[in-house]
Amino acid sequence: MSRPLGLAVIELSLSLILIHALRGDTHMTDKKDSSQNALPTASCPGQIELPTPKERESLDAMKSIKERVREIKKRMRPLENSGAGKDAKKNSVMEGELAGLKKDWAKWEKRWQEAVKERMVYLGHDES
Repeated sequence: MSRPLGLAVIELSLSLILIHALRGDTHMTDKKDSSQNALPTASCPGQIELPTPKERESLDAMKSIKERVREIKKRMRPLENSGAGKDAKKNSVMEGELAGLKKDWAKWEKRWQEAVKERMVYLGHDES
């Protein structure tokens, strides 16, 4: 059974932080040139909250969207089998809701990816 991509990224990040902490690496706490990077600096890797509040907000929104999609699809199953005109209209309304949720998902996924990138830069794993 495969894990969601977000969970795998978070687990990988936590593993990297733990490895660096156990090795006593200090490069994660070195201050970067503040003119190039507006992110705050931490004196200790243990001070960063994982997932970050931005990541958590995005992941919570994505979880909520996923639950709503499941509910809609569950309501659509009996309508697809009936084939009646009235049910087809309800089905098309629900398909419209699904399309809107898909757009919302893409928006929140983009925000989540930006938050992950920001965290990786902050931790010194990405120089972007």
